[in-house]
Amino acid sequence: MKKKYESFNVQGYGAFVFKEKLKILKLEMKNWSKEKFGGSKENMVVDNINNLGLKEEIEGLSLKVA
Repeated sequence: MKKKYESFNVQGYGAFVFKEKLKILKLEMKNWSKEKFGGSKENMVVDNINNLGLKEEIEGLSLKVA
């Protein structure tokens, strides 16, 4: 992360440069996370809910834990 942060070229005064570099770093981290883990936690939760809905339609659901 340090190398990535230092590689960003932002012009301006100290606090502005710092803020802009953090914004860019945040986007880089989000993109890395999507590539590495395939999306956000929210997307995973929605996918799980949708899968349960499909399962219920096909075979029904029970409260019994497998």
